[in-house]
Amino acid sequence: MTLAMGCIWPWKPCDQEYQCRVQNAAFGLVYALMASQLIMAHMCKEPFQPPMWAIATMSLAVLNNILKLYDPFVVNLSVAAVLFFGYLHYVLSVIHQICDHLDIYCLSIKRKP
Repeated sequence: MTLAMGCIWPWKPCDQEYQCRVQNAAFGLVYALMASQLIMAHMCKEPFQPPMWAIATMSLAVLNNILKLYDPFVVNLSVAAVLFFGYLHYVLSVIHQICDHLDIYCLSIKRKP
């Protein structure tokens, strides 16, 4: 489903400058989020649950790109920003959970008591 939306999204020619780059960046963020979650689910031996919020956000952008309800560039830029901050939140949460579990700091060395 994600691959199909990624093919439909840039189907029409881009009307504004940088619109195609923003679309590709947003699709790349959805792919990176799904790949990261799949890797973590495999490492933890947990069932994989795809990030439905990211897929729904991307599908809204695809729908807007087809129907032209709002300015496509503004919508694509907003979607890319939401996906970027969502991915950043996911990555930082995983790093924090791993560091808490291992009782280590992320970028420094703990002093011995």
